Amino acid sequence: MLSYVMRDFVDSWYKKITNDELFRESLKRTARRSIGSLSQCMRQVDWVPFFTRHVVDDFASHLRLYRMASEKFKFLGKKDEIITSENDLLSHFFDYELEMEKTLCRDLLCTTPHYENAYLHDVVDIVLYLIMPPEDFRCRPLRFLLREVI
Repeated sequence: MLSYVMRDFVDSWYKKITNDELFRESLKRTARRSIGSLSQCMRQVDWVPFFTRHVVDDFASHLRLYRMASEKFKFLGKKDEIITSENDLLSHFFDYELEMEKTLCRDLLCTTPHYENAYLHDVVDIVLYLIMPPEDFRCRPLRFLLREVI
């Protein structure tokens, strides 16, 4: 499988630069080690409670917040007889989220592309730190390239 990925996504541009195999072999080695490390980490997770409790609870609370925001959005739209925008619905949703979470509100993260990209970069950096071999993680160009691709 890894050979097919290399063929389809690396060879297409790398063969135009050079025929040297060192980069390809190094990339394969890094990918194998990272996949092995990811596999090891995933074996340690207790998936049943994660999916049956945590994911379900988060999804249910998200739906609850959306319903409350939607009801308030409809109520205020009918009451004031003004045209309300989707931003008002988002505003109500994140107000309810802040009320429920007390110290956490994700409105900027979810509505501003700059904050969203910065957050995703941070998440990918953490995942790369956990799964990449230390010597490969210390290679900043490789890490930045992988972060942008992912």
